[in-house]
Amino acid sequence: MKLAHLLRSEALKPFEVFSSTASEPAWENLEITGIAFDSRRVQPGHLFVCIPGFQTDGHDYATRAVESGAVAVMVEKVLDELPAGIPQIKVDDARRRLGHLAARFFDYPASRLATVGITGTNGKTSTAFLCETVLRKADQAPGLIGTIRARVGDQEREVQNTTPESSDLQELLADMVDAGNRSVVMEVSSHALALHRVAGIPFDVAVFTNLSQDHLDFHSSMEEYFETKKTLFTGLGQDWSRPAPPYAIINWDDPRAEDILKDLKVPYITYG
Repeated sequence: MKLAHLLRSEALKPFEVFSSTASEPAWENLEITGIAFDSRRVQPGHLFVCIPGFQTDGHDYATRAVESGAVAVMVEKVLDELPAGIPQIKVDDARRRLGHLAARFFDYPASRLATVGITGTNGKTSTAFLCETVLRKADQAPGLIGTIRARVGDQEREVQNTTPESSDLQELLADMVDAGNRSVVMEVSSHALALHRVAGIPFDVAVFTNLSQDHLDFHSSMEEYFETKKTLFTGLGQDWSRPAPPYAIINWDDPRAEDILKDLKVPYITYG
């Protein structure tokens, strides 16, 4: 895919391109063969996305990525140490852009799947397996992404996180489309929501199981933890283009249920 075509998305704006060829069409015609956020996984032709992390900063590995064959780099700050001919696409939040970038590169695979996202402190895995079984019985050929494993077509794969990094997640979804899956059930962790791993995925159904004290090593308070979970539901229906509206399914027995429902802008079902 040409770099100019890859960047032609409203979700990626605004951005600036810094390159010795920025005034010429040369950078626009660069062929991008893949997207990587880990310099150890860069292949020739890749676009490398520099993500500031909790322990390391992807900007520190941009030179290594270029040495491994990256032909363009997405950055939050311009890097003087990179060769002048390497286009630097400057954005304000590279992590958030990564999901949308990968979605475009893989031709928006989630748009060709019925998507179910499940969040909550407990019960995500059990609920995901139940949903997968129901969808299979309904001949919806579900894929699965969760804590224990991912299932693509008839094959099982190991996953590193409950919800993979956004570019890995988009690639998984693309593989599901190629494998004949018609739907996908995925566990959506609070880490995934906070770190924008599900950016670029329109959810048809979002399920809330419950909320209890957890992950306070990552979230500063229970309120922040809840507000992060809540974004799965407040984001439903944004930029929606499917004929049927998305739905929320909420555990009414949880004390936080009303807090979610009052801000919903889509139809919902409660259980309990």
